[in-house]
Amino acid sequence: MATSCENELVVKYSITQLKENKNFGQFRVIGRLVQLSPIMGPAPDFGKWVRIALEDDTGVIIMNLWNEYVTKLIEGDTLSLQLGRIYEVCCPDIMRRDLHRFYDHFGNFFWKGLVEKELVANDNTTIKEKEEILQIPKFEFNFVRIEDILCSGQKGDFVDVQGEVLDQMYKVKYLILDVQDDSNQNIEVKIWKWLGMAEEYEDLTGKTIALKNAEVNHYNEETELMLNVTSGSLVIEPSQLLQQLQEQVQTRKKLGRTGKQRIFLLFQTFFN
Repeated sequence: MATSCENELVVKYSITQLKENKNFGQFRVIGRLVQLSPIMGPAPDFGKWVRIALEDDTGVIIMNLWNEYVTKLIEGDTLSLQLGRIYEVCCPDIMRRDLHRFYDHFGNFFWKGLVEKELVANDNTTIKEKEEILQIPKFEFNFVRIEDILCSGQKGDFVDVQGEVLDQMYKVKYLILDVQDDSNQNIEVKIWKWLGMAEEYEDLTGKTIALKNAEVNHYNEETELMLNVTSGSLVIEPSQLLQQLQEQVQTRKKLGRTGKQRIFLLFQTFFN
């Protein structure tokens, strides 16, 4: 039986509290969706899953949605998760992940020892959208022109890019996109496969995409971008999302003005 987040026993924690504390009963967390991977898998012993990231004013935490949650929340019409929106997650599991799988620049994976806490949806987990919260950092794209990346991009820099896909091809370990922006410069974007992920993308040729947190790399004296969808995002035809993000900025400004007006009125009342 699902537990309602209205239950007073379901304690709200910040993301930093979730990461620092050891023992939890049922809890809830509220944050802005800042990462949404494509559907990954299916893979042996895993099935299919999606990784998302939530951010509040204390930090960022990863959450994994598995199988039935992918069907219900991503593929179905129960809830459409969207970057930049605020969500409340109630009663997930929290797990300590000591090993992460990484790919090197040649597409070979290796295990790297890390200690990190992540959230995992279970049968009792509920996710619902919340209204804008001024204290939570805003989500935005800070687009960098490809021309500037080619001129001064340093290996290891993370950038946001928007442009048109002129061509795409599949290699053994990755998907390659040839992207051009309004500076009329092209750059190669490599999306590494991760347990059967990259082939989930449709034909992107001729479409506009926005990349969030693409990593600058130099290979064979050429500058390229690499996108790991477990830490970055790719948005297809992002105009609607960018418009929504702009509306959120206006909402935040309105909320900020309202808050200042309330403080001013309280100040007046106190001294009159």
